[in-house]
Formats: sequence, structure tokens, C-alpha cells
Amino acid sequence: TAGFPDFEPYAKGLVAACAAEAQLAVRAVGCGLCGLTARDMARQSANRGLHDLCGRSGIGLRKLLEDESQDEGPFDLVLVMAGTNDVLSESWASAAIVEDIQRLHTACHELGARTVAMAMPDFAGATASPDRRAAWAEANRLLEEWVHEASAPLVVAFVDSPALMPFDGGAFWEPDGVHWTTEGSAFFGAAVSRQLLPKLRALVDPASPEHTVGAAVVAPPPATEG
Repeated sequence: TAGFPDFEPYAKGLVAACAAEAQLAVRAVGCGLCGLTARDMARQSANRGLHDLCGRSGIGLRKLLEDESQDEGPFDLVLVMAGTNDVLSESWASAAIVEDIQRLHTACHELGARTVAMAMPDFAGATASPDRRAAWAEANRLLEEWVHEASAPLVVAFVDSPALMPFDGGAFWEPDGVHWTTEGSAFFGAAVSRQLLPKLRALVDPASPEHTVGAAVVAPPPATEG
């Protein structure tokens, strides 16, 4: 993620925790674009020159994977977190939001990369109407169901983001009730690393059937990143 407003993505916390707690070196490539919906990112996945709501330019997820793979080899794992902008800024149905998230996963799978589906993070109840809050919960439920279906074999894990860091209005949260502080991003990244550690260890274990060669990528931004 972009890690708005301080641009401290949770990937930093994940990498640091892997090194400190498991002596596991992880290289993460970020693909965070502030304020874009899952639909925006799915439609522009193969494009260069994307512009986010903070005036930053970036690259679509599929194009990033293609370009980076040419230099560094294939990616081991792609963490996909998207959809909160769709919930908070649009009125799309939960199923439609999940379909757009699935398209991001498919873009990765078509390039041979396995993915982790990240549930949309929690946010303050006052941030959205009860209907949109319900849409958020339903989309996360549908996403988890999809991960456990046989039709998604390259989605290797589901991360229940709200369970890892429920909203409490404390030091991990910006005053807007949506974005994370630097401390919140670090905490969340460390929590994700602990959940995914068995998968990450398997990737570097030559004896594991899940062993791969490459780098890990974290993408794209949660919540209203800008």
C-alpha cells in the first residue's frame, strides 16, 4: 500500500518483522496508489502512467509484475488488498467489488504468481452509512468464501485484516478513522508476517513443494489512500 498520509506502507512492518522475528529476508515491491478503487486498478492493470489522488504516478499491477520479473525473476507471492475505496466512495454491490478484486488476482495468476487475499481493513463506524458498512462486511465474507473454493487454487491464503487490527480509535489510527498512522502500519505489517510466516518459509525451503524463486510483492492500497 502507499501508506497515506505519511507514506509508510505496512510492507515495511512486514519485512522488518520477518527479519527480526524469523531471520527471514523478504524483498517487497510496493504498488500502492492513493484513492483508486479496485475497479480502477483492475481496468488499468496493464497500463503505465497511472495517477492517483495524491498526484503521484504509478504503474498497473500486471505491468509491474511483468517489468520487475524481467529483471528479478518471477514473484513468489502477491498480497492484494483493495476495495475499501469502492465501499466508501461508490455505491457498488459487494459482489461487484469482489469481482474486481478477483480480476486483480487473475492478473497475477496469469503470470504464474500465487496470491494472498487481504480482507478490507476496519474503519470507524461513523465513516460510512450502515448500508456501506454492511457492504464492506459482505464483501469481506464473499472474498473469504472465494479463497476457500477449489476454483481459486493459486490464492494460497486469506488474511482477515479487521481481526488483526480492529478499529479502536487509538494510536494506530489517523483522525479520519480510515487511514493508519505509521505505528498502525508497522503493527499491521508485523501481524500479517506472523500469519503468513509458514507460507513464506515454505517459499524458501528447497524441500517444500511450495518452494519458488523470486521476490514478494505487496499491492495495492487499502482504504481511501488519499
